[in-house]
Amino acid sequence: PSVIDLGCGTGEHSRFLAEEGFHVVGLDRSRSMLDKAMEEALPPNLRFVLGEIQEVDRILEERFGSAISLGNTLVHLRSDKDLEESFSSLAQVIENNGLFLRIGSGGGIRTPDKVVNSHLLYQLGYRGINHSQINT
Repeated sequence: PSVIDLGCGTGEHSRFLAEEGFHVVGLDRSRSMLDKAMEEALPPNLRFVLGEIQEVDRILEERFGSAISLGNTLVHLRSDKDLEESFSSLAQVIENNGLFLRIGSGGGIRTPDKVVNSHLLYQLGYRGINHSQINT
């Protein structure tokens, strides 16, 4: 099974999933966060990539069975255009009937959960990608 960890930060969730046997790619826009994530040796089933969610389909060639977004990642997607581009790009790298799980806040004040959800349903739902959300 394969997972892409969107906004992986220092990689703690990516490492946990890799230890559980998943093939994991952690994606983050912050070089300093990724540098911290790579301070310890990486297992062969884990790698970290610098990039934006909006460009994930152009950055990564492989497809994933699932994607996660844990914490406040979506807060940084502040416009409808950012959300649309992000979920459109994500839809290209998640396998049909895959899963997208987000835990944490939605898109913040400028992009509330209902806006995030509408983009998710439009971009992912039509391809059979399941979406689950747990608010913290």
